[in-house]
Amino acid sequence: MAAKKKKISKPFLQRADLAKKYWRQIAAVAVVLVLLVGVGVWYTKVYASATNVFNAMISDNLALSGVSRELNQPVCLSTTGSAGNIIQLTYSPTLEAHCITRITDNSTKPASTVLAETIGVAGSDYERYALIQKPGNSQDRYTNVYKMWLKDGVDTSSQQLLVKSLFNPVLFGDVAAPKRAAIVAQLKQAYNIDYKRIEKSHFSGRLTYGYNVNINLEKFSKAWNLYAAYYGLGKNYLIKPGTYTTNNRLAVNIQVDALSRQVKSVNFQGVSEVYGAYGVSNPAAIPTKTYSPDQLQKALNQIK
Repeated sequence: MAAKKKKISKPFLQRADLAKKYWRQIAAVAVVLVLLVGVGVWYTKVYASATNVFNAMISDNLALSGVSRELNQPVCLSTTGSAGNIIQLTYSPTLEAHCITRITDNSTKPASTVLAETIGVAGSDYERYALIQKPGNSQDRYTNVYKMWLKDGVDTSSQQLLVKSLFNPVLFGDVAAPKRAAIVAQLKQAYNIDYKRIEKSHFSGRLTYGYNVNINLEKFSKAWNLYAAYYGLGKNYLIKPGTYTTNNRLAVNIQVDALSRQVKSVNFQGVSEVYGAYGVSNPAAIPTKTYSPDQLQKALNQIK
């Protein structure tokens, strides 16, 4: 007589199913944890490594439609007063530098303030007073002055605003891939960094690397010449071979956001620059009517 098979109780089967489900959940959690650890290691050791961040920054800087730069130096206009500048650089669809200069004269009580607007394009600068605040004077008096743009012709003996804005220890632009690769390769040769001495800090809660860069100006000039040629700045703005030797160096501190690879600030020889508005392309309209310096001076003299 054949032995009867014992039936497995329903509660037992339910407990077995629950156990399988439980272990599957544990396995899934374990996989997620392993992936998170792997991503963390990849981010720390690869993506956010000081070397990769700096190299990516060099390349990314040359694939921008625009960027803004705030300076503590009177770059846009020559002035003896206390001045600060905000420059919006546009690389695409047009190449342009648009600058607002704030000049403060503390010799008056209260202090006098002048805002000057400058637009720099290839070969020409356009300038106007955007605001004049003097003790006892109403701004309405200067309404006609604000409309008067001056135009400078091509002056090969001095740098135009556009070129002054482009020529910088850190190059920015919107350069086509093949040419960009050549410029980046040359810049990497020019920049000398001790990666063991990177300064780590947090800016608005974000990890920031501080690079103390020793720039070989002879090699940097080769990168600049490639860059200037790409933008068609003209031979007058190319650096002639022999201008710098391998002993000519420039010490620069560059602060870079580790996640975005964007430059936060650049400091060298007393110049302090702060960067922002990455990717913003907002070219200013070029004035269609301009005036001579004598006409502007006459308008100013008529204000009482």
